[in-house]
Amino acid sequence: MKLTISIFSILIILIMNSNLTYAKNGGDDAGNGGFAYKQSDKILKMATTSLQEKITNSSLDVLVKNPSWRGTLFSTLKYENLQKLYKKNASRGGKLLAMDYVVNPPSVKILKPYYVAFMGRTEGELLESSLEVQKRLLHEASHIWGYKEEESEKFAADFLDNVGNSSKRVSGDISFKSDMCSCLNGKSDMINDCNDFCSTKPNTHKPTLYLTAILGSEVLKNPKIKTIYDWCTVSLDSETTNPQCNLVAWDGAYTIDLAVDIDKNSNTIRADITPLNYNRTYIIKIVESKTGNNAETRAVQIRRVKENIPTLGPIKIAPISQYTCLNYSGIIDSNGNIDRTDFTKYYYYFPMQEVPQPMPPAGRGNPSMTICHDEFLHPGNDSVLYPRLELIPTQFALWDKADPGFVSDGKKLNIHKEIDERMLNQGIGINVNLFFDFNYSTRPNTKNSLQGFAMVPWSDKFTGKSFCPTNDQYNSPDRLFTILKDYIGETEGLYIAESEPDNVGLHSSLLINESLLKMAAFTIADGLKVRTSDFHHRAIFFYWPYNPATDPLVAGNRKLFHIKSIDELNAPLPFHSKFSAITSDKKIGCIPKLMPPPPTNGGRTVGENCVSDYECSSFCCNHSSASCQPHDGKKIFCEKSYGQSCVIDIFCAKEYVSECRVFKTGSYKADGTTPVCSLRCQPVEKFGYCGDNICQPARSLPIPSQDDVDNCKGAI
Repeated sequence: MKLTISIFSILIILIMNSNLTYAKNGGDDAGNGGFAYKQSDKILKMATTSLQEKITNSSLDVLVKNPSWRGTLFSTLKYENLQKLYKKNASRGGKLLAMDYVVNPPSVKILKPYYVAFMGRTEGELLESSLEVQKRLLHEASHIWGYKEEESEKFAADFLDNVGNSSKRVSGDISFKSDMCSCLNGKSDMINDCNDFCSTKPNTHKPTLYLTAILGSEVLKNPKIKTIYDWCTVSLDSETTNPQCNLVAWDGAYTIDLAVDIDKNSNTIRADITPLNYNRTYIIKIVESKTGNNAETRAVQIRRVKENIPTLGPIKIAPISQYTCLNYSGIIDSNGNIDRTDFTKYYYYFPMQEVPQPMPPAGRGNPSMTICHDEFLHPGNDSVLYPRLELIPTQFALWDKADPGFVSDGKKLNIHKEIDERMLNQGIGINVNLFFDFNYSTRPNTKNSLQGFAMVPWSDKFTGKSFCPTNDQYNSPDRLFTILKDYIGETEGLYIAESEPDNVGLHSSLLINESLLKMAAFTIADGLKVRTSDFHHRAIFFYWPYNPATDPLVAGNRKLFHIKSIDELNAPLPFHSKFSAITSDKKIGCIPKLMPPPPTNGGRTVGENCVSDYECSSFCCNHSSASCQPHDGKKIFCEKSYGQSCVIDIFCAKEYVSECRVFKTGSYKADGTTPVCSLRCQPVEKFGYCGDNICQPARSLPIPSQDDVDNCKGAI
């Protein structure tokens, strides 16, 4: 209650008309001759008793910043510490005083005009009179630390306003911690990464929601309320019915009321949320509706999800080999024989386990005009037993076309359906179409055939530059990348390049992966060749074949190739893809990331001798036994220890690392629009890190700074 009538006016009127007051009001002190001020003293005791509790619990900013002032108020305004001078008059500035103060030692005097003014109050006026006296006591006491008249008047009013009204249950000033969880059978039952928390809770067959309330300053002004338990169970001064709380959930169309359990003197709330459906977002709050106040907490969002476990597993990698064929041109002599005069080199590709058929003989004793094997080592007709010319067993890799993830129901691949379902379990409806079939001719004069699957390039929404996902994306808050990393490792771009025309004016084209291109690439600036690893929006060239011992800017006897988009090619392309968009760096797809391969004949089976991982069809060479070992990337893993060679992370042994991320709590700051975030850490099992082709300890995300948490940077 805010008092605006000056106490001086009341006192002066009452003193001037004291005889009338006594006779008219007929208070408890009537007829006591001016010495028995029982009613005035009773009001003084009520006021000081009420002030003691209010001073102790006050959150008024000036008392929080000046704790000694709180002590001064508490000590000087105790009833027994007041100077009760019921016979004494005093004045200040010509005005008669009801109360006065002493600075040293601190004290408040209660003078005769006070006793005279309040002696006639009736029992029904005691509460209002007590508030008047509380304000005057606070006013006088605040002079002790130097307040002037106007400052003291404002302090007294602010103090009593700050106390709040204990008869009303405050609404909208209770929020919840961000660590809310729903547990079912010891596992998380909602979006919030609660498995560690749920493992510590009773194993129940009913989904149980756990909330921790945070009481705001307005709620805590009421001395009767210290916890959410009090807010839900303690009757306030104006209430005649015991309060009762329920959890109210709303999905945008329907409202569901659920019972809650709260331990005594606790801020933790439990509720059985069985009626709430999976994969539906609910806005929930706690509502006290029994007393009629209809007070409620702030609202938060929850979404129940079933355990989000992939069923397909990592997609198998298929090494793709490159080889060369020479397409000869020639003339027919007078005897009808063909003489070779020139040739054009073409490049072909095939999955490592699918050896191309040999080229058929020319007939009539003539040499073949298309050669795909070494005629000096293996003279005569071609044979399936002969290695392909300039064979590079693992020029790059695709995802294996035989993997179950690429089985289609005629409308959609299994891998796309599973990603859609898992994203929906995370509350995000999506229709992915990431992987596309990669068709290329395996030998001259044949139709394109399915080599494997590639992935469409991604585009940065801020820069517009294309990219292929790596650990930077997989470890980001983006949920699609978080799911995608369960199926594939780091990826890189695949490019197509075209040669300068040869002696007969023909072009040849070859495929090159991003890792190898970065070792060989250069651009032209001011007429000079300049090394670069940035392929966006510029012309990129390289010399082939690549040799790490040769300067990439020196041609030697090598041929110059130019990176092009598909529609820029001059030569007929032995390649077909459903992906045809032009990207910022002209990549034609994303593929599994492999380091550039050594020039060896690969494809060796388990148990065969090896020196390099690339020599093995499994990509897993055990250096202790110098033999190829099994690895299918699904149930059988290479599990290499620190220091051993590797192709990608999945070949290194798994270990647990702690990863911390910023999560949105669902609550908002005072402005109602700025979200509140928190930091959560949990152990994550990850493959070791394959860096520089060597297995190293698994890498975890950098721990977000407090600024990142406060600003919800990258929050999930």
